[in-house]
Amino acid sequence: MITPARRRILRRCGLVIAIILVLGLSGELILRYVFGFCDAVLMQADPDYEYIAQPNQNRFRFRNRIIYNSFSMRSEEVRPTAHKILLLGDSVVNGGHLTSHEQLASTLLSKRLSLLTGGDVQVLNISAGSWGPDNCAAYLRKHGTFDAEAIVLVVSSHDAQDVMTFSPIVGISTSCPDRQYKLACWELYDRYLKTNVRLFLQRVFSRKKTTGDISYRELHINEARSELNPGFSRIAQIARDKNIPFMIYLHAERSELQTGQYNSQGQQIIRFAEQYQIPICKNLELGLNDKWYLHDDFIHLSHFGQQKMADILFDMLRVEIHQ
Repeated sequence: MITPARRRILRRCGLVIAIILVLGLSGELILRYVFGFCDAVLMQADPDYEYIAQPNQNRFRFRNRIIYNSFSMRSEEVRPTAHKILLLGDSVVNGGHLTSHEQLASTLLSKRLSLLTGGDVQVLNISAGSWGPDNCAAYLRKHGTFDAEAIVLVVSSHDAQDVMTFSPIVGISTSCPDRQYKLACWELYDRYLKTNVRLFLQRVFSRKKTTGDISYRELHINEARSELNPGFSRIAQIARDKNIPFMIYLHAERSELQTGQYNSQGQQIIRFAEQYQIPICKNLELGLNDKWYLHDDFIHLSHFGQQKMADILFDMLRVEIHQ
């Protein structure tokens, strides 16, 4: 026989369990349908250029629309009759999950150049996080240049030595998933909270350092080398063979903004461009400031920064489009 006291305890336990279930379900639904958890951009390994986004994705992530076409470009599907420009690069060009499709420099450029010419211009965004010029060159060798009328390579100083290593990362790093999580709450913990929790506990209970999750950059950047990343010369050669205008956009890192000059690796890229008479745009000389960067980020562009990059590239490209 259940006593009144035990009945009250059971009722309270049931109420607590019900509240936990409601909160858990509410959290799961909010994470999924408000913030886009369990709808991450999925990646795939590639024998030629290490990794790339899986083709044909339309994602809603952190309230941003992220699309990839059948060639794994962060662009709409390639239109055969459009005038095409290739915009190559890493996460600066790609924008990641914090930049919606309509805010990308490539999207803004497509619209402005189409208005300028009165025709259909597509700026095709060929990029992935931590790609270097050699990744980009390998992509062009594998898929071709799509009848492009110009090629723009966006790089930062570290790309001078950012060479492919083919270290496995797809499906290993949480930043490079190849399948969706089953639960949004688990994705929140596994991708964004686990490392910080471990670091906190490590600082509290141990003096040992915790390495945390494997990042793109930890696996992708090789030891510093004296020679320039071979992708620069490979893309230049592809452009020469196809008679396509080729130009470089050198995006300064925040540390270079603070010192007012490109570091030794950036200077190496500048010397390469000057030696081979490749037009190079140095945004450090074009009003670069803190508003161009995401908050507390050393390199990635804010929405304002994407707009400014589009403005600069528009001035560079409109001459080529009109020729």
